[in-house]
Amino acid sequence: MQKDGQWIEAADSACMIAATLPEEYEVALLVYNTEIIYQEDFGNV
Repeated sequence: MQKDGQWIEAADSACMIAATLPEEYEVALLVYNTEIIYQEDFGNV
């Protein structure tokens, strides 16, 4: 996953998985190395 579009695909996949969790769960995705590369707060999904 080196291209920006692939981070978005990863976030979409995480969101689809998170959608199967109970309603009271909250989900976020953070990708970093020495700095934040991608972040997404899905909140309640």
